[in-house]
Amino acid sequence: IDAMQMGAALSNYFQNVMPEYSKQLSAEWLKEVSQRKGVEMFVTDKDTIYYRIDAAGSDERITSNRDTVSFHFKAYTRRGSFVESTADRANQVREQIAKVKEDKSLAEDARQSRIDQLTEQVAAAETPNIPLAQFRLPGAIEGMKLVGEGGQITLWIPANMAYGVRGAGADIGPNEALEFKVELLEVNPEE
Repeated sequence: IDAMQMGAALSNYFQNVMPEYSKQLSAEWLKEVSQRKGVEMFVTDKDTIYYRIDAAGSDERITSNRDTVSFHFKAYTRRGSFVESTADRANQVREQIAKVKEDKSLAEDARQSRIDQLTEQVAAAETPNIPLAQFRLPGAIEGMKLVGEGGQITLWIPANMAYGVRGAGADIGPNEALEFKVELLEVNPEE
């Protein structure tokens, strides 16, 4: 086998074989999830989301994708590997703050300015407050509508309502379904 053939074989594997295999494994996993006690399904125009309401929350609910929401989340792959969370994102920014504080090459006023910018980012990462439509995952957008303010929900999201065939970085493969735990802290209806 020459280099061209090897390249073609690898390209086929990563672009076709791996995504198809992951799609099959995700479908099997979602089928298993659907049979768990307390899990319900929500059918959208794109696919089926499985969910479990862990706390219903108040009667204040999302009524539009333009409503602004505050929330915490934790994301896991179908294999159970932790992907990210709002707390994790905030900790990454805190680590940047620590590095800036130690960086003696910056002038004091420049260092303090950068620390102030990063401190604002910590709050935004720890408790996002965004219009729902800005959220990256269609499955999470739909799922958050199932609980009220203060509610908590576990979502099992098919790949086409998460990151799809492209996946996301090294942690989320192509066509990978996700488990997503969300706490909806606040709902501010569109004005």
